[in-house]
Amino acid sequence: ENGLVTGVKAGTTTIRVASVANPDVNSEFTIGVIGNRIISNDLDVKHSDTDNVEESYVIGSEPAIELEDYLALFVNEPEYLHVYSSEDNGGVEIEDGVIVGSFMEIALIINNHEYDRVTILIRGDLDGDGYVSSADVSVAEEVIGGKKAETVFLNLITDVDYDTYISSADNSIVNEFIGGKINTL
Repeated sequence: ENGLVTGVKAGTTTIRVASVANPDVNSEFTIGVIGNRIISNDLDVKHSDTDNVEESYVIGSEPAIELEDYLALFVNEPEYLHVYSSEDNGGVEIEDGVIVGSFMEIALIINNHEYDRVTILIRGDLDGDGYVSSADVSVAEEVIGGKKAETVFLNLITDVDYDTYISSADNSIVNEFIGGKINTL
């Protein structure tokens, strides 16, 4: 007579119900359960409440990636993902065609309810414009030289050789990328 369906994981299922007295009286419907976390098989998504990190973030995409290509890297339906400029740039939602940069945020919003939000980090993009350029090398030099305070996010973005230390070796790799000697960070 009355029933309750509880989703246990993301996915869809079809439910068919019929009258016990008259099996010809029946109905069928499909229920979809949407996950409430930002998920990617291509990028490294870390959540502060489950991954032992200070702040939630996503890292791993290449620089100079446009919004629609960036959203394609996630398992979540693109219509539920919203990317916002950094707080320094007003925190406004960005549109297709815009380059995704470090310190922007991606949020999972379904039916006007925000379920998850993480900061976007692009290795080598220390100034947050989405590109890796000599301006980023200058910021890295300030971090390496102690003129700019290190933060968890700056460390992750600057450490392009993945040795957990920020050093001139990282800047050398970034310079090779800028010079076209390597094509990935």
